[in-house]
Amino acid sequence: MTIDYQGEQCSCGNRGCLELYASVPNLLNRINRECGASVKTMHNAMDLCAKNPEAMLILEDVCERMAYALNNLVNMVSINTIVLGHSGVLLPDSMLQSMKKRIDKINVFRNIQKVGIHKTQFLENSPLFGSVCIVLEQVFTGRLSL
Repeated sequence: MTIDYQGEQCSCGNRGCLELYASVPNLLNRINRECGASVKTMHNAMDLCAKNPEAMLILEDVCERMAYALNNLVNMVSINTIVLGHSGVLLPDSMLQSMKKRIDKINVFRNIQKVGIHKTQFLENSPLFGSVCIVLEQVFTGRLSL
């Protein structure tokens, strides 16, 4: 998803893709480069952001870009609930509130409905549980036998 048509060239060939600004590897690289850190995981990055104002500014920038990308989805399919999984569950609640405020301010449905942003209760295991559900659905509908 392009969020900055004049942005950097992405490996997909487009410019300004969300991946360039909000993926975990790019967030970690940016924090390491701009803060002189050596964080290797999202957990480490969140710990650093809690203590380092410069790292927190980077996280705020990433979350604002994510808010614009999520707003595109809200505008396209008129959803009112966003559930973050995987590494998104590590974002501080204050960042989720900031993203929610941004989306509520700019989405085309702002006068009709507000958007909720939540963390999945499965936390970082949401991809695992999702995969299990796909297999179980196949078993219970008879398309896959064990």
